[in-house]
Amino acid sequence: MKVKINGPIETGTYRLPFDFGFCYHFGYSGSTGGSGHRGSNGQQGFNGQNVNVMLNWLNDSLVSLKINPSSGNKKAVVCNPAKAVVTIDLSGGNGGNGEDGSQGDDAPCAKSGDELLSGEAGENGGNGGHGGHGGNATIFMPKSLMNHVDFIQITSRGGNGGHGGYGGKGGRSQMSEEDESKLINVLFPDRGPRGSNGDEGHMGYAGNVDYVFID
Repeated sequence: MKVKINGPIETGTYRLPFDFGFCYHFGYSGSTGGSGHRGSNGQQGFNGQNVNVMLNWLNDSLVSLKINPSSGNKKAVVCNPAKAVVTIDLSGGNGGNGEDGSQGDDAPCAKSGDELLSGEAGENGGNGGHGGHGGNATIFMPKSLMNHVDFIQITSRGGNGGHGGYGGKGGRSQMSEEDESKLINVLFPDRGPRGSNGDEGHMGYAGNVDYVFID
């Protein structure tokens, strides 16, 4: 028996037109975390939402699909015209990138007779934010619908961790042009040490999909 699902998508009960072959995508994925400011850590990606998906027979040929909560971005895209597919994206958001460290301060300007000093060390780069965790989905449905749920595809990946920021360059030695012109073959010390790169954020955990049979 062919299950026919139809009706508008914006209502509380979502019915899908198998005959026209549209794919409906419910966006419940988390947002990407913001990047850190200079030398600071990226934000953690937001977690995907947890949702309940309720399937039930309306009659012998119609099935209702309800998603709770009903918030999230809903959009329809044309896919394989042979069958309709519902995709529910609960993936966690990516972590924000750590910002690069600031360059170290230059050494004070040396005068004749002063020791030439290296500049300050560069600031460490910020750590990347951790990826958000994927949301969990619980599908409530009668066992008699088991052979008809292949049109539901649930994605719940963990978000990727953000990249660590690069360490800042070390500061430079300095001498006034006037004093430098009086010396021959001035050997300046190396710059101050570069700051350490920030650590990459960890990937978030994937969500789970559980089935609860209601008959």
